[in-house]
Amino acid sequence: MIKKQYANHLQFVLQVSKATLDSYLSDLDLFEKFIEKDVLKVTDQELLDYFHYLSKENSSSTLARKMSALRSFYQYCLMIDAIDYDPTHLLKVSNKDKLLPKYLTVSDVKQLCSFELNEPEDYLDRAIIEVLFSCGLRVSELINLVSNRYFKQEGFFKILGKGNKERIVPIHQKGIEILNNYELNARNKYNLKMSPYLFINSKSLPLTRQSVYNRLKKRQKQVGLSKDVSPHILRHSFASAMINNDADLRVVQELLGHSAISTTQIYTHLESRFKKKMYDQYHPGQHLKEDLEDNE
Repeated sequence: MIKKQYANHLQFVLQVSKATLDSYLSDLDLFEKFIEKDVLKVTDQELLDYFHYLSKENSSSTLARKMSALRSFYQYCLMIDAIDYDPTHLLKVSNKDKLLPKYLTVSDVKQLCSFELNEPEDYLDRAIIEVLFSCGLRVSELINLVSNRYFKQEGFFKILGKGNKERIVPIHQKGIEILNNYELNARNKYNLKMSPYLFINSKSLPLTRQSVYNRLKKRQKQVGLSKDVSPHILRHSFASAMINNDADLRVVQELLGHSAISTTQIYTHLESRFKKKMYDQYHPGQHLKEDLEDNE
């Protein structure tokens, strides 16, 4: 039904050409066959996986067209309130025909966490940032995390990920301390209804995807961070930090809950770009060139 409504919107409201109409609907059909689920329940990670798959055999211009088609569809779905979250917001094609995720550096994350801890909301938001960045969880995994899957003494979570696959994700001691502060200063005050969820709001209700996104955007604006922030960008930032510090790709795959190593390999492009930047900045040959130019 939604696809037919969208087609009518394209044809009679936007009055696109027949070629554009056929192209957009064909791209939507192709995506639906790939995803094998309700297109209104797609996550941003699934969209990224799809375009990473397409990037192996398609040019950047083709990827851009297909992205435009899906953006148009999901913007229409937002407009008619069929969804409350745009899963295409992270999509971007690089100049090198590779789909590279946006990510934050460790310094960026430190800046994001620089707000003062005074109110319960502050402790909640600090814990959210810590778990997303330190553990690389999907936002759906974060909001559905129940307390009995957090093993504080052992220092890990049991995460139930996509396809009901369970994985163990460790958290470091500083992260445990931040969670302790959240439980003491926020969760214990909020949890009047004995909620099983680890992350809850002031009404004792579990968080929603949109509320987590809004909280991060609020903190981004508060601390004056120029880079975009979202739950998925923090997940990418976790993976990028691990790869840039020479973590084994298979380990990162397991921690992220990727079913295929090819999905994780996208981060090796980030590693290569990072190392090239460091090479250009610090290799003595670069400084020798500068010295020679100065002596001319």
